[in-house]
Amino acid sequence: MNNLQVMVNDFLKNYSDCQLKELHFYTEFKTNPKKLIHLIAWAKTSDGKTHSHQCRIPKNVKQNLENYLLANYEKLSKMRDFEDLMRGLRGIKGIGTLTCYDVATRLGICFGVTPQKVYLHRGTYKGAKNLLGDTKVRGKSFLNLIDFPKELQCLTPSQIEDFLCIYRNSILNMNFSPKKCTREAATVRKAC
Repeated sequence: MNNLQVMVNDFLKNYSDCQLKELHFYTEFKTNPKKLIHLIAWAKTSDGKTHSHQCRIPKNVKQNLENYLLANYEKLSKMRDFEDLMRGLRGIKGIGTLTCYDVATRLGICFGVTPQKVYLHRGTYKGAKNLLGDTKVRGKSFLNLIDFPKELQCLTPSQIEDFLCIYRNSILNMNFSPKKCTREAATVRKAC
């Protein structure tokens, strides 16, 4: 078993159920859109705390997000494509790509819409870069499942997003291979 498979197994054992449980928390409020929107806009988790991804967003931005979601709930609830759902959230002042993704994921679980691609933002981008190399991720906003090693292809795109974020530094260490010490490498250059 290689290092990547060990990490995937660790993720499945320690994190994937938590992710699903947290997302399903929002489905409890499907029949109460106003409460659902409030929880999502203010990034409240099942334990009543603010999700760490959104803890630095100012209150006025969260209020603007809540107002936007309330005003557009009907339109958003009819979207059946995750990309459309994310696109419907872009342009809200103060809301970046990570929050767009998180809000779309939380709304999407209630609407039966899930990501079909692995969206790259912040920690996920760094994890993908560490795993696949800079040239395969540079300038991209998403990757497809087929772009990832076979060890990750058993996960959903949402799980891969979490995996890349959680293990971004471990992946870097996993891919580190020390260079062999050669006579040329050991040569000391004279000071100029």
